[in-house]
Amino acid sequence: MTDQEIMLEAADETQSESVEDENEISADVVNLSQTVAGTVKAELVRINQGGAEKIIAGEVEFKQGGANRIEAQTVKFSDGGAAVIQAANIDFKDGGAGLVRAEQVSLTDAGAVVLISQGVSMENGAQAGVIVTRQVNAEKVQTKVLLAGNVQGDVETMVDTRQALLAGLSAGFVVGTLLLIGQLFSRRK
Repeated sequence: MTDQEIMLEAADETQSESVEDENEISADVVNLSQTVAGTVKAELVRINQGGAEKIIAGEVEFKQGGANRIEAQTVKFSDGGAAVIQAANIDFKDGGAGLVRAEQVSLTDAGAVVLISQGVSMENGAQAGVIVTRQVNAEKVQTKVLLAGNVQGDVETMVDTRQALLAGLSAGFVVGTLLLIGQLFSRRK
């Protein structure tokens, strides 16, 4: 990377520029405003009303933006979204994502389809389809499946860690019993 800052902005508000996927943008700092880029590699990426196909960065900041894939140390969203995010720390406000893998995640009025993390903090109606984590701190956890070591707050879930364990044990017992019965009948013939 070079010691430079790249700023891409749309020519006017009605027509935005688009950088082709084959073009890779690399710099220390990349600012995208009202434009879309292919692959962006930088120490700091700021996006305001724009997006990128793939971002590899130390820090990513979005305001009304999005990306298909993000690999970063820190990701901060405000009215943004991404399909896949892998980061150390993620802070969502009024945003969302498909698959999230991170050490620490904070969701405020935001959501994720699948959230895999060491620690999760959820506020103001944040929700996720599936949460796999060691620690959840939330006013109210809204999820379909919750697999967590420790939960602090109210939980609304269809399947929690205890239910998943019981379902797995029950299914194992039923399958084991059926296999044993099958072996007993096959020996008698």
